[in-house]
Amino acid sequence: MGTYKQDGVYDLARLRQSTGGDRVFERNLLQLVIYDLDASIDNLQFAWYRNDLVEIRKTTGLLKSLTAVTGLHVLADCLLLIDRQLLSGSFQNQSEELLTQILTHWRSVRP
Repeated sequence: MGTYKQDGVYDLARLRQSTGGDRVFERNLLQLVIYDLDASIDNLQFAWYRNDLVEIRKTTGLLKSLTAVTGLHVLADCLLLIDRQLLSGSFQNQSEELLTQILTHWRSVRP
């Protein structure tokens, strides 16, 4: 997994600051985060198709934390928009474009 600050794919500065530069710990932590991202994105997709707004809200919260660790800004931006729609009551399945963006982006950057 690389660090790409310019294009906003990965920005591991926050992770490196938290680990003190311990590369072994970083690698282990990233492996766990990738596993959690996979599971959470699957859960988000499942909740989305069930129109389970409570689960969508819970899962977007978890995903926002995970994307913060990895600096996945594109995903974080989509999750923030979903959160805002849920809070304002404007969330609808027409928001599916955001889910498609999340799935497409994760597939393209997943190590």
